[in-house]
Order: sequence, then C-alpha cells, then structure tokens
Amino acid sequence: MEKLRYFRRTTISTNCDACNGPVDMIDGGVCTSCRRILCYTHLYGSWVRRLASELGAATRCVECRRSGER
Repeated sequence: MEKLRYFRRTTISTNCDACNGPVDMIDGGVCTSCRRILCYTHLYGSWVRRLASELGAATRCVECRRSGER
C-alpha cells in the first residue's frame, strides 16, 4: 500500500547557506528578512520558535533576530 502523499518526506533538497549542511524543505526554509535558505537549526533555533512561526509569526532566522534586522 502506498503511503499517504501528505506524510512523505520531500526528495528536494539543497544546502544550508549558514553551515552548508543538507536542508530538507519540510524542516528548513527561507528567512523572510535575509532570504537565505537555512536548515532547521539556523532558521528556527528551537521548537518554540518553529511553533510560533507555524502560528503566524514571521519566519526570521536566528541571525536576523539576534541582530534586530527587519
């Protein structure tokens, strides 16, 4: 039986602009401030920030939040 389409991992990947490690597009993403493609760790930093992003907060990376960029 084929898995449901919604629960599959993506086969598209790229490298993180911060650490050059692989980025799964389900877990990582793009910062809305600096427009870099980042892995989960460099984009969100914690599961609390990921949850806030899922609930509507702007998806800003750790570096942009630290430096105070808009």
